[in-house]
This record gives sequence, structure tokens and C-alpha cells, in this order.
Amino acid sequence: AYGSIGMNISVWTNDSYWVDGREAHEKKDFQITNETDHEALRYRKRYRQKVFYKSCLQHLHDEMRTWTLLVDTDEYLAFNYYDEQEGPPTWCKKNVTCAKDYLKSIEDGTHLRTKLDRSPAATVAEHIDKHVDEQFDNVDKPCIIFGRYLFVSKDSSSSSSSSGR
Repeated sequence: AYGSIGMNISVWTNDSYWVDGREAHEKKDFQITNETDHEALRYRKRYRQKVFYKSCLQHLHDEMRTWTLLVDTDEYLAFNYYDEQEGPPTWCKKNVTCAKDYLKSIEDGTHLRTKLDRSPAATVAEHIDKHVDEQFDNVDKPCIIFGRYLFVSKDSSSSSSSSGR
């Protein structure tokens, strides 16, 4: 099913990509025991991820893939639509000219955030494929870094919960 859209799913194990490093936690045969401290576990995880990403990106390069997106399993991409109530971005707050220029680009429709497809079925891949945003077509800058935002829930206080508010 996935092959029809050009997706090839490969399942890897440590044997598929592992390269031993110098440190004990960087060895494939590193044994985790009850005495292994949290710092060693953290370093092991980071090293394993780095080696995996390097091998994966090399594999995709060898397959002549034209673009790749690396996303952690607990993250997702979503369109960052402009909200009328948000105002200028934080980097413009202390610069009146920046704030005015930003809001003008939103109002006149030249800002990239105004060009995002608002249909519920729109995908990031389709947006990139439309070539609306030149940052995705710049061969001199093949890496694009997206901002990461943390969303958390906020518990309401017991007094506001019990009062019906």
C-alpha cells in the first residue's frame, strides 16, 4: 500500500546501523544492569540516536531521495496559521518598524503564513510540493529548522472548579 505513494518501509535493528564508538556506552555490546547510572543511559540513547540518524540519512541519500523529514515519535508537524489575536511575533515586540512591517505583510497577504492551505485535508508534504515557500526550494540551504513548541495542560484551581467557573 505504501509503495504506491513512493514510501519504502525498512525495519532496522542495532545490527543494521551500529558503529562502535570509543566510550563504553558507545559499544554495541554495552550491558545495561541495575548498577548502570542514568547519565550513562542518557549518553547511550543520544549516541544510538546519532548513529542511527547518520546511517538512515546515508541510506536515504544512497536511494537518491530528494527530501527527508526527521520527526521524533512524540512530535508532529502542524500548520502555524496566523491568528488575528496574536499580534506581531516576540522578536518584533520592541521594534515598532518590525512589528508594523510584519502586520502589513499579514494584511496584504504577502507573508508566508497567509499562504497556508486551511482545508482540513491539507498536508505539509503537499504544501512543500506546491513551491509556495521558497525556503523549501533553496539548494544552498538544504536543512530547514522548525521551531519546537511545548504545549501543556493547566490544572484549574479547586476553588474555580467547585464554583462552576
